[in-house]
Amino acid sequence: MADTIDDPILREIDEELRQEKYLQIWRKYRVVFIGVVVVVICAVAGYQGWRSYTENARRVAGEQYSDALRQAQLNQVDSAAQSFARLAQSGPEGYSLLARFEQATLLSRKGDNAGAVAVYHSISDDRTVDEVYRGLAVILQTLTQLDSGEPTALIQRLAPLISPNNAWQFSARELTGILAFRKGDIDQAQNLFSGLANDAGAPPGVRERSAAMLGVLGTPQSQQG
Repeated sequence: MADTIDDPILREIDEELRQEKYLQIWRKYRVVFIGVVVVVICAVAGYQGWRSYTENARRVAGEQYSDALRQAQLNQVDSAAQSFARLAQSGPEGYSLLARFEQATLLSRKGDNAGAVAVYHSISDDRTVDEVYRGLAVILQTLTQLDSGEPTALIQRLAPLISPNNAWQFSARELTGILAFRKGDIDQAQNLFSGLANDAGAPPGVRERSAAMLGVLGTPQSQQG
């Protein structure tokens, strides 16, 4: 695919093709992306809840959490969201944090993306929450707003996570590349995806998705020739 197209009609067709290929890639990989993040939530927050409190507090919170999960599995979304909200308010620290994430997930599931974003935002701005979980909330908030939010604002929110020492640097770079593409900054998107595709430290899934996006966008001009 040519990187520069001068004819306005051909340029419009090229952009439409890119958008369609992007949507195909995103539909294919979105569930995988979110699934990996959810596993991380359950692992880290669940462990924190286990180790931080007395046996009785853990037992009660664990039962409340299990009940809320069962409600969610039975598609009792409103009831489950309310149960998680109560646990978020009154549960031990680890379970409370996990419940906040679950509450946001259920709000998004029932179409209340604004409510989900508000919960994620409250986590990311909560200085009592460990930095890794606050970063995770930013990632999930961005995923929730990816198709509807203002790209520039979302990129700015992700910017602090793009650091060599940040646990979420690869996810933040990948999402920034998608947002750059959405706002029409093809050069930035190409450079971000090229960097990820060739970064040996990036998770295999991130490298695979980045290579697929480069198939849509083409290689950066600096790598041509």
